[in-house]
Amino acid sequence: MSVADRRNARPLSAKLLARRFWRLVIALAGVVIAALIPYSFPTPLGFAESFVLFAPIILLVGMFDGFWLGISFTLVSTLVARYLFLAPRHAIAPSGMQGITGVLPFVLLGIGMSFVGDLLRRRTQRLKEFEKAVQGSQEMIVVVSRDYRYLIANDAFLEYRGMKREEVIGHHLRQVLSPGVFESSVKGKLDECFAGKTVQYQLRYEYPVRGERDLLISYFPIEGERGIDRVACVSQDMTDLKQSEQDLRLFRRLIDSSNDSVLVIDPGTYCILDVNEKTCHDLGYTHAELVSMKGPDICATVHEGEFQQMLENLKLGQPVLVSGLYKRKDGSTYPVEASLKYVELDRSYVIAVSRDVSERFKAEQALRRREEDYRLFVAQSSEGIFREELDAPLPIDLPEDELIQRILDGSYIAECNDAMARMYGFTSGNELLGKRITAMLLPGDPRNVEMTQEYVRSGFRVLDRESHEVDVHGNRKIFRNSLIGIVENGNLVRTWGIQRDVTEQVRLEKARTAAEAALRKSEEHFRLLVEQASDGIFLADSQGRYVDVNTAGAQMLGYTRQEILNLSICDVTAPSDVARIASELSRFAEGATIRSEWTFRRKDGSCFPGEVSGKQLPDGRLQGILRDMSERRRAEQEMRHSEERFRVALKDSPITVFNQDQDLRYTWIYNPQLYWQFDALGKTDEEIVGARKSAKLTSLKRQVLTTGLTVRDEVTVRNEGKGFVFDMTIEPLLDSAGNVVGITGACMDIAKIRELADRLQDSRDRLQQEKSYLETEIRTELGFEHIIGESPALREVLKKARIVAPTDSTVLLLGETGTGKELVARSLHSLSTRHDQTFVKLNCAAVPSGLLESELFGHEKGAFTSAVSRKIGRIELADKGTLFLDEIGELPQELQPKLLRVLQDREFERLGGVHTLRVDVRIISATNRDLLQDVLDKKFREDLYYRLNVFPIHLPALRERREDIAILVRHFVEKHARRMGKHIDIIPDESMRILTKWNWPGNVRELENMIERMIILTTGNVLAAPPAGLEATADSPPDDLSEMEREHIIHVLRQTNGVLSGAEGAAVRLGLKRTTLQSMLKRFGIEAGDFRRGNGAGGQN
Repeated sequence: MSVADRRNARPLSAKLLARRFWRLVIALAGVVIAALIPYSFPTPLGFAESFVLFAPIILLVGMFDGFWLGISFTLVSTLVARYLFLAPRHAIAPSGMQGITGVLPFVLLGIGMSFVGDLLRRRTQRLKEFEKAVQGSQEMIVVVSRDYRYLIANDAFLEYRGMKREEVIGHHLRQVLSPGVFESSVKGKLDECFAGKTVQYQLRYEYPVRGERDLLISYFPIEGERGIDRVACVSQDMTDLKQSEQDLRLFRRLIDSSNDSVLVIDPGTYCILDVNEKTCHDLGYTHAELVSMKGPDICATVHEGEFQQMLENLKLGQPVLVSGLYKRKDGSTYPVEASLKYVELDRSYVIAVSRDVSERFKAEQALRRREEDYRLFVAQSSEGIFREELDAPLPIDLPEDELIQRILDGSYIAECNDAMARMYGFTSGNELLGKRITAMLLPGDPRNVEMTQEYVRSGFRVLDRESHEVDVHGNRKIFRNSLIGIVENGNLVRTWGIQRDVTEQVRLEKARTAAEAALRKSEEHFRLLVEQASDGIFLADSQGRYVDVNTAGAQMLGYTRQEILNLSICDVTAPSDVARIASELSRFAEGATIRSEWTFRRKDGSCFPGEVSGKQLPDGRLQGILRDMSERRRAEQEMRHSEERFRVALKDSPITVFNQDQDLRYTWIYNPQLYWQFDALGKTDEEIVGARKSAKLTSLKRQVLTTGLTVRDEVTVRNEGKGFVFDMTIEPLLDSAGNVVGITGACMDIAKIRELADRLQDSRDRLQQEKSYLETEIRTELGFEHIIGESPALREVLKKARIVAPTDSTVLLLGETGTGKELVARSLHSLSTRHDQTFVKLNCAAVPSGLLESELFGHEKGAFTSAVSRKIGRIELADKGTLFLDEIGELPQELQPKLLRVLQDREFERLGGVHTLRVDVRIISATNRDLLQDVLDKKFREDLYYRLNVFPIHLPALRERREDIAILVRHFVEKHARRMGKHIDIIPDESMRILTKWNWPGNVRELENMIERMIILTTGNVLAAPPAGLEATADSPPDDLSEMEREHIIHVLRQTNGVLSGAEGAAVRLGLKRTTLQSMLKRFGIEAGDFRRGNGAGGQN
């Protein structure tokens, strides 16, 4: 226990002895008691016995109050006891030698005891001072005894250990230190110190509280009465010091690798004390050269007086940032920006961090030039460019209604160009600055709030959105705005925008809408007029087959309306004019209205001349108006030399003829090729293309109105981003009195003539491509090159395929497996308008039902456990192309509504997705099942069936077109013999007879596999005979087709030992897909496992 602990735990007697007054009182009381003791005994004890009784008191005084006070107290006590209590009164000197010899030993004993007490006191005093010094130390200090136990431990040691003092003092080092540390590291060092050496070593030690620490441990021997009996252990934590040294090295490395120059300058002498490597590199000096120079020596723009002023500012705590020029060793200079800081450590320093700003200086100059260009662009722009500021930044996470209202109420114009100011009736952009947005908006118009709402919901970005406002004169304005908001730290701070005045455009749009409404109403009247018209009006498809006709047209040809719809143009055209039809139809493709004369043949065989005015509609159909010219032929001949001659001349001409009144408003325009000619009536050129663009044109026309002379000139007009060059002739219109009342003119866009060479070259290239395409079509035999056969049943299939291929109708291919449904589907695609797009196929029976939805519709990332990325489904892959769904009858019922939606609405969602995707895909499906029966059995949706069954094509089984078997056999023999390197040119008649009579449940696919097997067995040039089982079965009558198929499948299963897949499996031998064979086994109730070896059931079946 330490002195401090003992002081806190001492009893009342010890506390009294701690004060000198009470110690002396107790000592004197002890002497008195000792002196009175002899009077208590009947026999005198003598002086010696009394002195021994109060000798401990003398020792106590010596221990607490020092050597000399102990001696004095001994002498006083002796005299008092001898002469006041034991000697007769008034006897001053001792009586006899006996008295002297009795007193002297005890005096010497008291002196000795006082000396010993003083030694003990001094030793205790030194121990107290040592412990006080130890307790105040920041280092860990302990004192260890010879038997390796702790005698003293300061607070720092206890704090590091996380222990209490009583848990350490008196305990063995092994009990306190971590296991193994005492034996491995400490004991040997302590033994060296007990041997008289001062030991110092480093140790990495893990404390329970502070973790691993790096320690510097020093052991000092302490001398005792019997030699070195204790060791003082001083442990210094070097962890932070080592980390500081490491940080210092890292800091120096960072400074040297910095892209900025760093200088350390003495503020008193301006001498450079240190620099980093970047400084040496930039200035061209070595480190030694720079530390021998002063700061002003390298700064070409700062002298010592200015440097002194900077120093004063730095001492006041003011930041100093200067720009200047540094002077290199070769005398050249470069611009820098330097930051100076005053640092007080062991002494004062000035740290200068400078950066070469040469590139930034160039960039700033370029930026200033670009900014000038930008401001010039803004100033000259015809569109309003502006910046809106807010009274205070708005948090974007506010409720939507509050955010919208605060944007409207708190926004004002902070910057804009003059073009925007003019939109509001001002002359300069400065007049608009500071104006509140709400002051310019049309009061109470909800459309402005809706635009702001869209601005907020779209992430503060809108494009071409209308705002309804008022100008300074109160006129209503409609502006089209594109806005982008600037968001900083989650707050909307400002908005940039571009604004266009579309007031007039909107007015014209409304007028156009009204005109369209009037046009629709006019179309209703037109439909009534068409039916009541005396001319025949016809509508035909792109192949020339009539799809509609009015009553007059049917009567003109002598047919009923229904009879006309079953005819084509060739059927009602006279034989002499049929050859013209192809060339005339090609002219329709140019989009122009074609007017021509034909000779038509009525139902009774009679002919009549007719004039047809027709054109090709955007959807490819042909529209024509037929007029019977029999009665008017002679009148037309006369009129052709007058007005009709003029109109016919202009019909296909690029010349536009027009009249304008004295106000230059159009009163008549004729050019059938101009779609806008009626919209321009009643308007001037300024109203159509603008005053600036029509300036020269208007000036030319006013010249004719003024002078009355004909003018011809070339005029260039730009409109809607295009340039037009007109060769224009303008003449005055005169009334009967010869006064100019308007003008008439003719003009032609001669810019098109300059394009003729390019158009001719394009036509040549297009013809070359068409030639290559037609050659390919001829080679591929109309897209059915892979379908082999000449039977009537197959020809009927190909005929239907040619009819439906150009359309986008859904096709359902029906037939047994192996009949070539996929080949027909590919042919339909190649002959369709989608032939240059993707053909995608999917076998619904080959994909597990759990994966079919993902395969067909795709899925989003995370839609299910293994969906690690987005997948595009087959429907999306086939967009713009064709999707072939084989085995459609195997489609699970839960997916049928989604496919129905694709067929009806052309839209779907990916699995796990929320966005609706639209597709343009043609779907061709195929099945070998009776879908109608599945519908009745509730296994297939009825509405999906009718959507798929728009145009069904039944593919005949091979047994239904036996005349094609011989052709197919020769084709497959040639194909596989060439692949195997064999030459087979003879097919025995008997083999052909057997192959022809066999019913082929697997159809063409089974036939091909059988031929391949026969070629493998062939050794010469004569095809090997078919298997004996096939011959025997071929001669048997086909009583029941289904039973025959069942028996054939059982026969093959026995041969393959019940194995379905693989090169020798039943599916390959039958020419079927494994999934199709499994479906047939299920339908016939056959278990493949019954035919495995060792299973008796197979033999009984």
